[in-house]
Amino acid sequence: MEKITMLGTGHAMTFKCYNTCFVYENENGKMLVDTGGGNQLLGQMQAAGISSRDIKAVFISHQHTDHLMGLFWLFRGPDTSGLEIYLHEELMNVVLGILKLLYPDSFDTFAKNNRFIIVKHGDEAEVLGRKFRFLDLNSPNVTQYGFVMTMEDGGKFAFHGDVPFEESNRAELTGMKYLMHEAFNLESDKGFGIPGIPGGPPPGPGGPGDAELHPSGIALADKNGSPHFAAQNRANPGAALFPMGGMPPMGPDGKPRKMGHSTVKQAAGYAQSLKAENLILVHGSDNDLENRKAKYIAEASLEFTSKIYAPNDLEIIELK
Repeated sequence: MEKITMLGTGHAMTFKCYNTCFVYENENGKMLVDTGGGNQLLGQMQAAGISSRDIKAVFISHQHTDHLMGLFWLFRGPDTSGLEIYLHEELMNVVLGILKLLYPDSFDTFAKNNRFIIVKHGDEAEVLGRKFRFLDLNSPNVTQYGFVMTMEDGGKFAFHGDVPFEESNRAELTGMKYLMHEAFNLESDKGFGIPGIPGGPPPGPGGPGDAELHPSGIALADKNGSPHFAAQNRANPGAALFPMGGMPPMGPDGKPRKMGHSTVKQAAGYAQSLKAENLILVHGSDNDLENRKAKYIAEASLEFTSKIYAPNDLEIIELK
């Protein structure tokens, strides 16, 4: 028996559903994958009938708050010692730094009683009796990792974090039995996409992505007043996309990195090109939550010809 329980299915700025995270479960125990942005993690676990005592392993994809901050509430739960926490090296330094700030008196106990396991691209580990292969997803923003897990029947389940598929990982991700991929919004949504990214609002004047400019050239909001979740530097189009109100993240070469998300249609196109058998769409919008499942599946069906899941919070997907 293998299944996932979706504790959350939303992106960072959703309020009607929790941030994307889930529990993978098999006969050997439970693994938490990402943790959402706060103490609602514990409420979602309670609603799903999952105790913090049940969690044997944790995987964190990257340092954005909507994926990371629930971890520190998990540490406050009962009997969470003995966790195996898989994360890349930059992220481990962030986690340990926050732990030390939040719980200075308990830091040594947390560090001693739990195993922090650094992963690099291509590393493999046995977790809950299954083989996990960890992948650098080549995120243009902060370093982000996903994984491919080999299930009991030999099929493969891929978790792709919250960034669009990047071509350099095609060989690693082709032929998945299940591909979990982010889908920030529908292709038809306006004012919520990433300007300059296919499927997002166009960056030029007159389109839904036309925006007020800060004197620096940063687009702050579209012409309808809707803030962009990532703003484009119009002074140098395509040079940098970064969170509204923030500064452009810098890459190792000292140049601004790009960032972005996929539309549902784009995510489905990636899955079709990768010959996935099942597509699980996550990290979605809550603009029309009651109808999100039907709308996401309808749009994804335009590109992907196999089984599509667009789960709601607390939905269980049996992996078979």
